[in-house]
Amino acid sequence: ILSDVMFVIATFLAFLYLHGLDTEGQFRPSVEAVPSVLASAVLAAAAIVAALTWTWGRGGLDSSDSARVRSGAVMAWVITFAAFIGDLVLFAGLNFAVPFHAYASGIELFVFYHGVHLLLALIIGGLVIGRLFSGRLAGRGYVLKAAGYWFWWVAAAAVLTTLATAFIK
Repeated sequence: ILSDVMFVIATFLAFLYLHGLDTEGQFRPSVEAVPSVLASAVLAAAAIVAALTWTWGRGGLDSSDSARVRSGAVMAWVITFAAFIGDLVLFAGLNFAVPFHAYASGIELFVFYHGVHLLLALIIGGLVIGRLFSGRLAGRGYVLKAAGYWFWWVAAAAVLTTLATAFIK
């Protein structure tokens, strides 16, 4: 997770650098449409809800409520899947003119990489859910906790992306 944090921070800093370096007004040409920030905010909200749901489900470990753990993990996975589909739709709807300028490249990178984050959350969550339902996670609550760290990082990165796309134009 730490290496991914560093990569995302470097990407945001590069985006800011390109915006600051824009001496000829070509970072985002005025004829280029700005994508809706609302879609990004909805995806960020979905990632936050998925992380909250995962954390709620993990709370069932303390009370030995396996139904809560399972339902929390499955609901978080379903919400993440819906966000992943939404991210694919958003990425397909980006209609920047070719050749891409710095703004378009940055936005496309942010949307694509958020999709990668969501895909990894689906894989990680799916593996944990598989172990939960097969009974091979007993006594290994730390696995749920570690997976929860990834869900929270996906949510934090989504919020950062939304803020970057909302205020840097």
